[in-house]
Amino acid sequence: MNARFNRVLGTGGIGSGVLWALDSDRILERNESRPAKMSKVRDYCKQHIILHYLARVMADDAQVYAIGKVGDDDNGRMLYNEMQNAGIHLDYVEAVKHGITMYSMCIQYPDFQVCNVTTSNSVCNEVDSEYVKGCLGHVSVDERTAIIAVPEVPLSARMTLLAYGNKHRAFCTASVLYDEVDDFLKQDGLSLCDLLVINEIEANAFLKKEIEGEALAYEFARMPGMHGHRVAITCGEQGSFTIEDQVVAHTPARKAEVASTAGAGDAFTAGLVCGLHFGLSFHSGAFSATDFATAFAAKSVECIHTIAPTIDRDFARFLLNNGF
Repeated sequence: MNARFNRVLGTGGIGSGVLWALDSDRILERNESRPAKMSKVRDYCKQHIILHYLARVMADDAQVYAIGKVGDDDNGRMLYNEMQNAGIHLDYVEAVKHGITMYSMCIQYPDFQVCNVTTSNSVCNEVDSEYVKGCLGHVSVDERTAIIAVPEVPLSARMTLLAYGNKHRAFCTASVLYDEVDDFLKQDGLSLCDLLVINEIEANAFLKKEIEGEALAYEFARMPGMHGHRVAITCGEQGSFTIEDQVVAHTPARKAEVASTAGAGDAFTAGLVCGLHFGLSFHSGAFSATDFATAFAAKSVECIHTIAPTIDRDFARFLLNNGF
């Protein structure tokens, strides 16, 4: 396998959570109480999910480093051990005494769609710009580095990482939440990242419109400043729409037995980075990085947990040898 990156440096949420399964597709109302089944699903936060897959798939080629914080509590120690066992380097993950490790409550509807409520006063909120700068003083970043900047730590910390990566010619991947889009644009975030991965709701926040699917992708491609950028918009069962140099492509979702959609977007992000790492084109040709990412997402939704143990180096090798 050809290897594009020899180092991955990421920041984002590190935490765990619990999943509650509702028995009705009716949207949970603001003042409503409703029973739900507590699941044994293992839920994880964005940085952990993405870096887990990158470490498992790219371990022979690249060292994967996390930047973040956990509490010095049982949950934090469990996550620290799991990330370490996956091959993620934790030199820049601090265990904060008396701090709270991020925890998420995931609510799943019978159609497997999910929403999350996540701890806002966890130590992940202490991962600020200064903390990231301090970590960057100890690690080398160059054109063979992949930068991963994803939510669940403050946007300022992620922007600092993206700006540093951009300055040192690293390949910078980012995602943003709906409520962060305006600040991301004000800070010229698009110019700092080589790849932006978002969902339909987040894409509409960029456009300040409510449109779907292909129309959404073409409208996004016409945004000012889009020339030279890659964007992936995930659309659930519709698959994904990707944009490169303002050219739009659609990749259908892969057929899968859905157990849970939680974590599928993060698996897709990891798959894109892995596909590019192995030299695949972004979205053109018989088998592209977007096809690679779609296969990762399909594997993810077949697993009840937000990290699917079947996504590893062997799975990547199978995809590279056999295509989609």
